[in-house]
Amino acid sequence: MRPKQPVKITPVTLTDAPEIYRLVSTNMTSLSPWLPWAKRMSDIATERHFLKYAIQKQAQGQLFMFTIRVNGEVAGAIDLHNIDSDDRHAEIGYWLGDQFRGQGVMAESLKQIELIAKGLQIHVLLILADVGNNQSQRVAIRSGYLRSGLISEYLYDGKEWHDCVFYSKVLSPTVSD
Repeated sequence: MRPKQPVKITPVTLTDAPEIYRLVSTNMTSLSPWLPWAKRMSDIATERHFLKYAIQKQAQGQLFMFTIRVNGEVAGAIDLHNIDSDDRHAEIGYWLGDQFRGQGVMAESLKQIELIAKGLQIHVLLILADVGNNQSQRVAIRSGYLRSGLISEYLYDGKEWHDCVFYSKVLSPTVSD
């Protein structure tokens, strides 16, 4: 599905903090079962502190975090993390506000971050999702990621452990040495 409105991912900045905070606060009920950090975001200052950390990690090449914008409005976020530049793989994390779901926004955001990953010479991308997070799993499958396995008790929500399904996508041919 192609989004009806233009979708663009842009590197996070500290000025994104108020909009991201508002979106997370508004969507706390749907985000918090899958993203335990959402409950810890108590105010704009907390979000700004996290964004400062993300920007520092980006300068070190360890994390690349982007704001997802639809028609200029913050719709969510997507990132590359756990980047292994030697073995050339990384994980993708993502979330969207409820009002932007089911419109192809995340599929388009994944296409854009895949191009960025290729520019970083990433060979394989992974998406990990709680076994109960069917929406996230559907996004991965529709975007061409293959279900590659199950990891028992991999995700912790602060109270209990959850199994995790992981999906993978090869971005480029294997490099021969």
